[in-house]
Amino acid sequence: MVEAWLAIAETLAPAERPSVGLLLVVGEEENGDGSSIFLESCRPPWVVI
Repeated sequence: MVEAWLAIAETLAPAERPSVGLLLVVGEEENGDGSSIFLESCRPPWVVI
């Protein structure tokens, strides 16, 4: 995920870059705690978890 995020930043000109954030959370291998809490308070138009 970090490599993809950096590739977008390095490849595209600032005006072409989409509004993309990088969210690193805990619990993804067990029960998805971090993603659940994030989505309770924030609803971005696109998200990859």
